[in-house]
Amino acid sequence: MIEKRAVAFCDILGFKDKIFRENLHDFSEKYERAINISNVLLKPFESQKDNLRLFPKHDLNKPWCEKNIFSDAIILISQSSSEEDILKLMVYTWRLSQAFLSIGLPFRGGIVFDDIYFNKDSGIVLGKALTLAYELEQAQDWIGVSIDNSVLKELSGLKKEMENRDSFLGCLFPKYLVPCKGGATMQLHVISWRFNLVVKNGTRSLFDARGDQTAINKIEKTLAFAKFYKENFRILSNQKETLIEIRIFFCGDAPPPFDHGDDL
Repeated sequence: MIEKRAVAFCDILGFKDKIFRENLHDFSEKYERAINISNVLLKPFESQKDNLRLFPKHDLNKPWCEKNIFSDAIILISQSSSEEDILKLMVYTWRLSQAFLSIGLPFRGGIVFDDIYFNKDSGIVLGKALTLAYELEQAQDWIGVSIDNSVLKELSGLKKEMENRDSFLGCLFPKYLVPCKGGATMQLHVISWRFNLVVKNGTRSLFDARGDQTAINKIEKTLAFAKFYKENFRILSNQKETLIEIRIFFCGDAPPPFDHGDDL
């Protein structure tokens, strides 16, 4: 059935380079760990039924969205065209971006709302939403996920909060001048992987700068976003008062909580 849905297309960057540069056994273990984490994050934790939740009516046994991962491509599809289900996909994408960054598998992506055909039994996914999300992902020149204006039109009830830098939606999905290939830019809302992320060794430690100059340039543009975000937005929320789906993600080799390392 062809339906209107929000679709995210994300590409794990430097995947081919890692295949040839890293030990295949070590890389496959890292990749499997990322897939396992993506599966764990796909549904609410059991404990969420007893805590303050962003989506209190969500069935604990139901995934936030549909997920299909093949090699370096990640495809996410909202459960319906409702505002709440679109937001669930966006929040899952945010958390997934943090998890993959922490493992050393950063991705770039685009989220679009349009027609999609999805057959869960056969795994077939095709349609304008997927193609446009892929094109949006390909146009960018950094590590990050941009949200197309077609999605914002479906979130009219949340637009005011998303424009408010003091709200959690404003912190999750800030507006940014996204760097694109060829030196162009696009003013879009983006997924802020930097919100509620604590990295023991600091933000720069998330990125592998051993690649070619093109890869290094992507990292520098990504760090420029992190600097912009730090200067203009609230990086951390009050953990005790924060809805459980968007609480702090700790990345480090010690039990949390711990402080963020030297930033940039």
